[in-house]
Amino acid sequence: MKKFVASSIAVSLIASSYAWSQSILLDEVTISANMTETKISDVGSSISVFTREDLDNSSELYLVDFLDDVTGVTSTQNGPRGTTANLFMRGLASKYVKVIVDGIEVGDVTQPQVSSSISGLQLVNIERIEVLRGSQSSLYGGSAVGGVISVFTKQPSKGGSTFKFEAGRYGTFDAAYALTIPGENSLTNVNAQYYQTDGFSAQSSGSEPDGYQSSQLGIKTEYYLTDTRTFFASVDIQEQNGDQDDWNGDDIDDTYKINTLGLNAGVEFLTPRSKNTLTVNYYDIDRFYDAETDSSYEGSRLGLAFEADVELGRDSLSYALSYHNDSSMITTTKEKSSAQFHLFGEYLFKGVSGLSLGLNGRYTDHSKFGSHTTGRVSALYSLDTGVEISANYGTGFRAPSLYELFEETYGYGNPNLKPETSVSTDIGIKVPFNSNRTILSLTSFESEIKNEIQWSGGGYINSNSASIKRAGYESRLSHSIGDFMDISLNYTHTDDGEGGLVRRVPKDDYSLLLKYVVNSDINTNLKLRRVENLTDNANLTTLQPNYTLLSGRVNYKITDDLSVYLRGENLLNETYEVLSGYGTAGRSFYAGISLDF
Repeated sequence: MKKFVASSIAVSLIASSYAWSQSILLDEVTISANMTETKISDVGSSISVFTREDLDNSSELYLVDFLDDVTGVTSTQNGPRGTTANLFMRGLASKYVKVIVDGIEVGDVTQPQVSSSISGLQLVNIERIEVLRGSQSSLYGGSAVGGVISVFTKQPSKGGSTFKFEAGRYGTFDAAYALTIPGENSLTNVNAQYYQTDGFSAQSSGSEPDGYQSSQLGIKTEYYLTDTRTFFASVDIQEQNGDQDDWNGDDIDDTYKINTLGLNAGVEFLTPRSKNTLTVNYYDIDRFYDAETDSSYEGSRLGLAFEADVELGRDSLSYALSYHNDSSMITTTKEKSSAQFHLFGEYLFKGVSGLSLGLNGRYTDHSKFGSHTTGRVSALYSLDTGVEISANYGTGFRAPSLYELFEETYGYGNPNLKPETSVSTDIGIKVPFNSNRTILSLTSFESEIKNEIQWSGGGYINSNSASIKRAGYESRLSHSIGDFMDISLNYTHTDDGEGGLVRRVPKDDYSLLLKYVVNSDINTNLKLRRVENLTDNANLTTLQPNYTLLSGRVNYKITDDLSVYLRGENLLNETYEVLSGYGTAGRSFYAGISLDF
């Protein structure tokens, strides 16, 4: 504890995340921190919210790259665009992180451990991103042990169209078109994207480029049945094709194809004191690999849910019933499935004498291992000076995947597996200065996972001899200079709970971001990131070389409807590896145009 306090004082002077995103207005709300929309000023959970303005000013094109600059989040990718990407949150791997897009959990149930399929998600059609750190299993069910990333695509609005086009290094071009269709009682948004790149070698020592293509179609609609009843639906279809390398190096015949389909539909009906929602969603993923291995993986998730949010004066009560079923082809001829039923309740005490308190709990009944309960307590105390003190305690679990339960080709499956269990805590403080133009914050976190599901010799078992521990702190400092400049600093420290390294997670992760508005037509941003003490060695004995990345973007508005931009990645042309043996991009420039009509 003494070591933590001393280190915190030292790093808090150089810490933060996206400045303009973290400067929260009192009436700004979060959609994901609780079951019901809540003012951020009433939320004790550790959360970052990013709006369309933040995304438009980002030098990144894809979600996975954007998230790398969010406090407590890091990622890895097996080479160029399109290859497998994995997220880590507070040092916990992707199997402990949920990604939800428009209410659909984009988890790939065909993987040995269910993890989110995010490598193909672009920012262009995203309206809002919320990153909720810490255990959220009681709110979002199993696997949300490290945290939850909620992505909201653009809502249907006034009629009109938008066209965007970008081209740059590695033979890359990207085109996107969006159209909003207004009706007498409805609004519908249609968007389409196409991306293609020649890429670079997935092997850091290779020379044969590994290309990638992606096409996507999305439709999102709202139909107003009455003043108090609304029907909503969304569908997203994506097809990805790419090249990859095997363990032996360059391989021109090693290809893959990934098809995904996401559906979400429901009805929202209001009463004088409550909002009620009935939804059904479906996510299907099919992965196919080259004829050399002739392998394919098919899986899906079907979910049903009813949610009610009731106003109780200043406070609120929420409850929900939900069901989901996962199914996957364990072999080419045999399908396996598991189902979960959930009962959830939450009570929010809002802003009484400066104290906001959230209590929630979840009962889960799993078709294979029986019942499990989880809970979360979240507290925020706001002083008259503007200082905020927060604390969170949550329990969580991760259910065994279908592969871990039923794999039979090699006999790895174990139908007697029990869920992993976890406890997570964090405590934080936020201090504003200079009439809220300067904000300093610091959060300390700890997590422990027991009953870990491990592969041991001939198959999967629950380990009773050890636990997974993670600890660290996230520090942020943001400062605004007038209305024309924002500066932010960010530092995240992550270790194994004993001060040691965590594989594929930097022990020390720094970032600096500068946003500068030249005039009403021109704005710029620069991002500098420094990664130190990163290892991809299973024994944690070999460090990857430290590296520094610089990227930037310049936007120029020609007219109210037409703008152009230039962005650059890895401007220092750093040669580096995140995963040992896998390639990364060199200095790259991309130019783009955006037209509203």
